[in-house]
Amino acid sequence: MATCIVGATGCEQCETMRAALDEARAESAALAQQVTALEAQLTSVTRTSIVLGLLVLLGGLVASIILTRVIVVPLERLAQVAGGISRGDLQQAIEVRSSDEVGALAGSFHAMASSLRTLLGDLRAAAGEVQREAGV
Repeated sequence: MATCIVGATGCEQCETMRAALDEARAESAALAQQVTALEAQLTSVTRTSIVLGLLVLLGGLVASIILTRVIVVPLERLAQVAGGISRGDLQQAIEVRSSDEVGALAGSFHAMASSLRTLLGDLRAAAGEVQREAGV
């Protein structure tokens, strides 16, 4: 076996090493391209996730505003009317705008206030009749 000067042409060992080195360089370049493609995909997926997250957050905010207007506001109005009725103001107007549970509750309050007004009117009439009979 003859001693080879590295880089000498015609040496079988040097040619094999050069071929292996060229193959390793080609594989390294291919891997670098794959890494670059994966980084681009990761960036795209990250952006998409952020946008979707913001859209979900915005959707939740819109849903909470709608639910507030649909449920909380009518209940607050109903609570105000109930407070007025409890203070003796039976002329409180209760608007029934929906047919859901809140609307059913408002309808029940309206019927209760109407019944109380009728009962109060009957009591006043009975009291007047008692006063007339007593001669007062």
